[in-house]
Amino acid sequence: MLFRLMKNRMTTTGSDPIDEIEKMLESTWDLTMAHSVEEGVPEARVVNIFNTFFAKLNRTITAILRHIVALAGLAPELTAFSKTFGRLAGEQEAHVADISKAGDRITLGIEEILSSTAELNQNFTAMKGDVESAMNQGNLSKTGFNEIKSQVGILVETIQALKENSASISSISDTINAISDETNILSLNARIEAARGQTDGKGFKVIAEEIGHLAKQSKDATNDIRQRLDLLGEKITETIAAVDTVEQHVTDCERQILDANIALDHVCFQFRPLSEDLDTISRAAQQQAENIKGVTVNIAEIKDASKRQTGEVNTILTIADRVTAACDGMVTDVGGFHISGHESAKAAALEMAADTNLINGNLDIREKALMTFLDRFSFIELAYITDTNGRQVTSNIYAKVAAEKKGLTKGLGNDWSAKEWFNKGLGNSTPFVSKVYRSSATREFCFTVSLPLRYADGRTAGVLGIDVNFRDMLNIKK
Repeated sequence: MLFRLMKNRMTTTGSDPIDEIEKMLESTWDLTMAHSVEEGVPEARVVNIFNTFFAKLNRTITAILRHIVALAGLAPELTAFSKTFGRLAGEQEAHVADISKAGDRITLGIEEILSSTAELNQNFTAMKGDVESAMNQGNLSKTGFNEIKSQVGILVETIQALKENSASISSISDTINAISDETNILSLNARIEAARGQTDGKGFKVIAEEIGHLAKQSKDATNDIRQRLDLLGEKITETIAAVDTVEQHVTDCERQILDANIALDHVCFQFRPLSEDLDTISRAAQQQAENIKGVTVNIAEIKDASKRQTGEVNTILTIADRVTAACDGMVTDVGGFHISGHESAKAAALEMAADTNLINGNLDIREKALMTFLDRFSFIELAYITDTNGRQVTSNIYAKVAAEKKGLTKGLGNDWSAKEWFNKGLGNSTPFVSKVYRSSATREFCFTVSLPLRYADGRTAGVLGIDVNFRDMLNIKK
């Protein structure tokens, strides 16, 4: 068992413990080593003091490392968070810039709407004025047509009276014409009687002839009047028909003007709410323009704040990088001390190196055996085996927690012949412990323990390497 293998290293009989302590102080400080010395010898008190000092220093360094590793474990998260936050801040800044541009476009659009609305309102006001003017003109035309209609009525009455008078004159003309005919007859009779009377009738004959001439002239004049009256009657009839047509047209025009006025009045009625709506839209657009200006100011402030936030995030990222570097440096420096956890890791490596499945097994057997050991030793993060030439002959066997992380490599076939852990592990009879480093795969602090795998006859079968999670190793209690 692991804890049965963990024991204090005792110096061989006759060795000088002070010399061993001096050598340790010049190399790696193995704080787990307890130096034995016979009681009563002069150096016994000094050796016991050093043993007590190393034991207390072991506990102190272990506690310090726990805090440093805990802080260092937060540093990558802080860095990752800072990067993510920085990316989000950059995206936010870009979004704010887009919003600012959109706000400018909205402002421009509102101003264009405001201008168009004002122009449209002016056009509607002008149209409303034109419609009202047209209605006024229509009313004036209606009044004029009413006057024309009234005058046409008077004209019709006058023409009708003229027609009636023409008829009366025609009747008188007929009477005169009849009288003229009777006068001609009387004149004819008078001439006949004058011819009978010869000498006495000469004067009467002359009178009869004159009367006949007058009767003839009267008849001719009457016939001429009759013809003129007939022509006047025809013209009066045509005039009456024309006046009737004019009157009908005037009536139609009056009705059309009335219909047009009704339509224009309806249009004017429709213009009123439309004009009011345009006024409302104009006022709302002006209010929106003012609101957009306020929003634009707020967006500009947010934009400036986003820029400052991005700068602050970059500062946080720089601080996180510094914290990470400082923690890495502290862990690397303090990790030079070998504490109880190192002994536990070396004991685990020794137990694994003695397993015949790892020494003699094929690929499948070796990998299953490595998985079994990783289930037992939770502080081991990764295990693998190479041949004597440094070529990896198993896959990387990760602990279950680490196996879930992304970016892990299989490792089978990799050449590690130039690595210190391989060369020191191959050449040492005891486990080699590397310096503490941060794993590129898991981003955890680790150190590597390596030692040779040997056949029963002493020949070297390869090198076993285990990467120990430094955080988990610090929590091991001896």
